Amino acid sequence: MVPSNFGLLFERPFFIIIAVIASIKNKYLYELLTLASSILWGSSFVAIKIGLKHIDPLWFVQLRMFSAFVILYLTFNHRIYLKKYLAMKSIWLLGVFHALAYCLQFMGMPFISASAAAFYVNLAVVFTAVFSFFLLKEYFGGAKIIGLLLATAGIFLLSTNGDVMLLEDQSILMGFLVIVSGMFWAMYTVINKKILSDPQIEVLPLTASVLLISSILLLVPATILGTWPTQWSLHSGSILAYTIVFCTLLPFLLFAKGLRGISPTISATILLTEPIFAVLFAYPILGELFKSFEALGAVLIFLALGVISFSK
Repeated sequence: MVPSNFGLLFERPFFIIIAVIASIKNKYLYELLTLASSILWGSSFVAIKIGLKHIDPLWFVQLRMFSAFVILYLTFNHRIYLKKYLAMKSIWLLGVFHALAYCLQFMGMPFISASAAAFYVNLAVVFTAVFSFFLLKEYFGGAKIIGLLLATAGIFLLSTNGDVMLLEDQSILMGFLVIVSGMFWAMYTVINKKILSDPQIEVLPLTASVLLISSILLLVPATILGTWPTQWSLHSGSILAYTIVFCTLLPFLLFAKGLRGISPTISATILLTEPIFAVLFAYPILGELFKSFEALGAVLIFLALGVISFSK
């Protein structure tokens, strides 16, 4: 049984962060908060790449989801919401796509660069436009078609460096898993949009519910196919803790706070910097550097994200 004051260990740091954020007076405060979340999410690709050298991918993602849920559960009083939200089929479906997206991303990342993974995952913007057309009947005009073509060309160049023969390489298949994870992220976004259209849905307990569902679902493949780390080092523990706090909880709080003061379009535009920050982190830390056609592919994907984000 958890002591009643145990949550204070986690509660104080989070509310101190929120208090500091609330006290800042700046004309572009909300834009800066969103940019900070983009920087942290960009760093996650490098952190994951390093962590996967020490932790099994399936257990890595499962522990990240479950630990983030526990911290949210202890920090914010979600007990009254969980039973209600966990009874909703749409939230379970949201959890399924969330788990699949993370699972495929973590399984594919050991075989591709952190920089490439960042661009592949952010293709969710492109897939969201496609799924929104079929599921939400949103307009799909010429700009989105151009964005889709740019993304397709960008994927080919980034994954093969312009060499068709490399399509048979194992890294291409693993990269495809990360691209598919972007598709699941797109489905997650579309379903999340429909759920949040209900004004009675609270964002934080919704997130906690999705994290719990994801951790439950990921426990099955992790137990059957994964390998539990027999030895934990300070290095592996630190990487896991970093992804939980600085790549999951903190950027979500910054993003949510920023979204209160700016439009979704501005927020989405600022978040386009996420793969750029991933590249900036990957070069000095991992020594990753795009080859000529890979760099061109990354630029095409970035243009595709921008075109679709501004299509409205």
